[in-house]
Amino acid sequence: MDTTRDGRATAALLAATLGYTGKALAMLSVAAGDSASTLSEGRRALLGATVAHSRGDAEAVTRLIGPIAPRARRTVNPGSVLAYWMLADAYERRGRLDSAAIWFGALLDITRLANDDFFGSGWGYTHSFAHWRLARIHVGRGDRARAREHAAAFLKAFRRPDPELSWMVEEARRYASTR
Repeated sequence: MDTTRDGRATAALLAATLGYTGKALAMLSVAAGDSASTLSEGRRALLGATVAHSRGDAEAVTRLIGPIAPRARRTVNPGSVLAYWMLADAYERRGRLDSAAIWFGALLDITRLANDDFFGSGWGYTHSFAHWRLARIHVGRGDRARAREHAAAFLKAFRRPDPELSWMVEEARRYASTR
């Protein structure tokens, strides 16, 4: 295990992502040397938002990530993809579909991503799933044309999906055929 402060912060982030929020908070305390102020603002926000996301607290996610999201490419590297995804998901859960669409859209713009998030991190999967979420959001907003556009992009990437993703493909096909 990487025992540096950043290594422990990364381990805490993973624990929070997996739902081990108590462990994540304990690891954060150790990672920060008992003072969260030694972690960057972006890392602190990302870790706190990941814990909040694991707990289903969409309001806390938007409060923590919202202020750093516009500069996440620089302040959370790696981590911009996670920041954008959690923020978009939280806005969708709160019924703020326009805001959710903006941040899922950020996942489609390679110029918005931190360098370490793009190279070798599965960006293509994130990109494709963002299209699926955008299709769903645009259906909810009543924008059938945009829903069809994003559903088609998702379906292009998932021509032969794994069986556990077939439900998403079926749903995307419905979105793609909405008039």
